Amino acid sequence: MKEVGENFSTSGPENHGFSSLNSVSWNLNQEEIYKIILDRGEGKLSKDGAMVVETGVHTGRSAQDKFVVKEPQNEFGGIMQKRCLKIILILFMKI
Repeated sequence: MKEVGENFSTSGPENHGFSSLNSVSWNLNQEEIYKIILDRGEGKLSKDGAMVVETGVHTGRSAQDKFVVKEPQNEFGGIMQKRCLKIILILFMKI
C-alpha cells in the first residue's frame, strides 16, 4: 500500500477500520491537497488562489439528519429531532 504524507497515528489504516486500500494520504498540507484536486479535475483555483469546487445539489446536512439526546435540562426549538439515548447508541454503533 502506498502511503503519502506524515502518519502521526500509532497504528495503520486497518486499525481505523479500513481495508484493501491501494493508497492512504495522511495529514497533507494545502499544496498537496490542491495538487490532488487539480490533477483529478475536481476543482479550479480562483484568481486569488482559493480552491473553487462544485459540490452539487445535496450539500450540508438536513435538520432531519441531526439527532440529540433528549434530557430534562435541554430545550430544543424543533430544529433537531429528539431521540432517546437508546436510538442514539444504535445509530452510533452503525458508524
